[in-house]
Amino acid sequence: MPRESIGATEVWQAAEALLDRGESPTIERVRSLLGRGSNSTIAPLLRRWKEEHHSRGSGGTAPEAAHSPPPGPPLVGLEGQLEGFLGRIVRELRSEAEREIAGIRREASEERERLQNELNQSHQDAREREIEMQHQLAAAEAARHALENICEQLERRLETVELASGALSQQLSEGLRQSADTATTRLRELGAELTTRTTHIEECLGETERTQKEHLETQLARHAAEFGPKLEALAAELPRAQVRLDQLRLTLDQQAEARRTLESQLLEARTSLRAAQRELKIERGGREQVSAELGRIRREAARSAHAFGLERAELQREIERKARQLEGTRRAHRSALERLRARAAAGPRSRGPASADATRGKPAQPEASA
Repeated sequence: MPRESIGATEVWQAAEALLDRGESPTIERVRSLLGRGSNSTIAPLLRRWKEEHHSRGSGGTAPEAAHSPPPGPPLVGLEGQLEGFLGRIVRELRSEAEREIAGIRREASEERERLQNELNQSHQDAREREIEMQHQLAAAEAARHALENICEQLERRLETVELASGALSQQLSEGLRQSADTATTRLRELGAELTTRTTHIEECLGETERTQKEHLETQLARHAAEFGPKLEALAAELPRAQVRLDQLRLTLDQQAEARRTLESQLLEARTSLRAAQRELKIERGGREQVSAELGRIRREAARSAHAFGLERAELQREIERKARQLEGTRRAHRSALERLRARAAAGPRSRGPASADATRGKPAQPEASA
C-alpha cells in the first residue's frame, strides 16, 4: 500500500505545535504527531523548518542587540549556554541522522528480504513444475512402451494368422484337388468300362441278336445293377464335397475377416502410438519451456539482486553524504562558537565599567537572543 505524501506545511505546523508544548521537534515526534510519513521525507522538511526558525529567531533579536549595550562578563555563562545549545543541536542532528540511516537500512533490509522470498518462491514453483513435467514424461514413456508392446503382439498374431491361413488354404486346395482328381479318374474308368461292355454287348447282339438278346439284356441289367450304386454313390458324394468346399470357403472368409480385424487393430494401435509420440514431443517441448521459464526467473532474480546492490550502494552513498553534511554542520557550529568566544573575549577590553554594570542590570537579554 503506497504511503501518503506529506507537505512542508504539515511538518512545519507539527514542529510549531511541539515547540508550543515545550518539546523539541524531532523526526520521531513529528511523525508520531502526524501519524504518517517516513523518516526520509520528514527529515529534510524538518531541517528546513529549523533553519527558518533559527533565521527568524536571529532576525527578531538583532534590533534589540543593536540598541543594547555589548555584553560583559555574563557572556561567559552565555557561552556555556550556547555550547550546550549547539551540543544539543548536534546531538539531535546526529540522532536524527542515525534514526534516518536506521530507517533507510531497515527499509533496505525489508526490501532485500522481500526480494529473497520472491526469489525462493520462484525457485520453488519452478522446481515443482519441473517435477510435475518429469512425472508426466515418465507416464508418457510408460504409455508409449505399452503401445509398442501391444503393436508387437498384434503383429505376431497377424503373422500367425497369415501362416495358418496359408497352410489351411494349401490343405484345402490339395484336398479338393485330390478328391476331384479321384472322382474324375473313377468316373472316367467307369465310363470307359461301361463303353467297353456296351460295345461288347452290341457286338454280341450283332452276332446273336435273337439268341442272346435276353442274355445280353440280363447281363446289361446285371451290370447296371452292379455299377448303378457306384454311380449313385459318386453322385451323392459330389454334393457333400461341394458342401465341404463351401465350408472351407466360409472358413477362409472368416480367417480373412479376422485378419482384417487384426489389421484394423494394428492400425489403431499404430495411430495411438503416433499420438502418444506427438504428446511426448509436446511434453518435451513443455519441459523445454519450463526450463526456459526457470532460466528467465533466474535472470530476473540476478537482475533484482544487481538492482538491490545498486540501491544498497546508493543508500550507502546517501548515508555518507548525510554524515558529511552532519560533519559540516558541526564544523559550522564550532566556527560560530569560536567567533562568539572571540567576541566575548574582545568585549571586556572595548567596554568600561559602566557598560559592565549596565550589562549586569539586564541578565535576561542574552537568553532571549539565544
